Amino acid sequence: MLTHGQIVAIRERTDRATSGPWEWEFAEDFDGIVISANKFSVVDEEGGVVRYPDAEFVAHARTDIPLPIAEVIRLRAAMAEIAHYEAPFGLDAMGYEVLRIMAQQALNNGGDAE
Repeated sequence: MLTHGQIVAIRERTDRATSGPWEWEFAEDFDGIVISANKFSVVDEEGGVVRYPDAEFVAHARTDIPLPIAEVIRLRAAMAEIAHYEAPFGLDAMGYEVLRIMAQQALNNGGDAE
């Protein structure tokens, strides 16, 4: 599960990095890869990283990206369980039904808020 601190750190790295979208291409003139954002070079094999926040963003990407993916999978599994849950006998069935419907709608919308 993602902690609040991890979410804050990932968001800060994302906010400090050059805005995207980022693209990459093979640069034949020096036989290497160039990563650019909005037509400006972010990383290239010849000159390295142009800005420190971009370097930090790239360096953390391999560990940052799996965290929210795992969190989405975990939350979708929880929503699916709620969507199929039935209220225990004698409890407020209407409240459980509303929760079940909300969970099913979230699953159907891919988790997007309406």
